[in-house]
Amino acid sequence: MGATIVLESGAEVKNYKTRTYVFLLYPDTNDKHKKALALLRQGYNYLAIQHTEDTTEEGMPKGAHFHCLVKFRQPRWLSAVSEELGVEPNLFRDCKSFDGYARYMLHLDNPEKAQYDFEALEGSLKDLAEKACIGEETESERVLRLLELLDNEKRVLTMRQFVTIVCKAGLYSDCRRAGYLMKQMLDEHNVEVQMNEIYPL
Repeated sequence: MGATIVLESGAEVKNYKTRTYVFLLYPDTNDKHKKALALLRQGYNYLAIQHTEDTTEEGMPKGAHFHCLVKFRQPRWLSAVSEELGVEPNLFRDCKSFDGYARYMLHLDNPEKAQYDFEALEGSLKDLAEKACIGEETESERVLRLLELLDNEKRVLTMRQFVTIVCKAGLYSDCRRAGYLMKQMLDEHNVEVQMNEIYPL
């Protein structure tokens, strides 16, 4: 890969490798950006948010745009990512802090700027951003705690007993959201306990 990327304007951008890129998209006014956003939504590890209330220092509206973050398992060249998504390479930046950029997407640490709700975020990395933005356990982490509660019980549990354990752990809302899935987990737990009583390890 070359050390620089030459833009259509003739300007040059440094080529580099990283696992996590952040970039801007203007899908309302740029068809290539519209396609890039669709690609992200089809199968990338990404986080994105649409900003519609941002203004310039003079108070003029900036126009709707997306802040995007894409994360790869292995470092990828900027030139390759830019070509793959069809987005100008000068719109990309190396992401130094996932948590920091997730917070920036909502302007949590910039009270002078338009504020955005966590629910406005989209993408497969939204759960990962929840802890950085809300300061609490993610839903996935709470479900893992529910499963750990089950694993720590070495007896057959009635639903009443299980709900009591869950409530004491402060996880009832997550249990209720899981609905049938959590009942299935309880049934599996009880079968495993009974099997271990019959065929102890």
